[in-house]
Amino acid sequence: MTPPPGLTVLLQSPTGSTPPELLKAWEAVLRPTQRPFQVIVSAEPLGIALRAAVTNNPHAYLLLTDTQYPYTPADVLGFLDRIEKPGELPDPRTGVWGPVLPSMILGCRTGVPVPQPWRSLGGITRFMAKSIFGLPLSQWPGWYGLAEHFRAYRIWLHYGVPLHDPACGFQLYRQSFLARFPIQSTGDFVRVELVAKGVFLTCFMEEVPLSAKPARVPNVPWAKADEKTLSAKPKFWRAPLEASRAT
Repeated sequence: MTPPPGLTVLLQSPTGSTPPELLKAWEAVLRPTQRPFQVIVSAEPLGIALRAAVTNNPHAYLLLTDTQYPYTPADVLGFLDRIEKPGELPDPRTGVWGPVLPSMILGCRTGVPVPQPWRSLGGITRFMAKSIFGLPLSQWPGWYGLAEHFRAYRIWLHYGVPLHDPACGFQLYRQSFLARFPIQSTGDFVRVELVAKGVFLTCFMEEVPLSAKPARVPNVPWAKADEKTLSAKPKFWRAPLEASRAT
């Protein structure tokens, strides 16, 4: 029997070390799936670590995660299930709808309730958007802090990234998608870069709520140089020879 497609987990740790119980938790989740896997721990900035991981990844999928937030390793099982089920998108050339496999499954953190004033304002906004413009808006899955929500809104306006939680550190990608273009960001802004390029390339993606956690969402700094690079000269293609490493 052919084993399911393999998975590389890129676990970012600022110190370069990871609690042994966390590594054991990842192994306990992935080993029963019978799929090949490896867990890479890196202290390098995320963009730099991701470039190396994509270049050397022997597996079909790559998961980005980190130790700055208590993510639940078992959430990856639902992500793997979703990325292997096709959805529907229109062909950009013909406009005909057809089955498309997701290029990425993106997490959004839950568990911290939205404060009542903002919950009420959100309800009014969603009602007006649907009744006046026919535009259904989804409710925030959790509270990330006012600054983080405004940053997500700015990223949506600027780059077209339609995510509630673009700073979430739990994201699953197809290796074949990551191999399509050079990764330009060096730091944590690479998460936005990947989704922005996926939107431009009309890739199918989903944002999935993670296991609820009462933990405070940490502030993730994004380098302004990375933002400027993506805005000024985004690159959406790499040489076929490099892309041929994708599985």
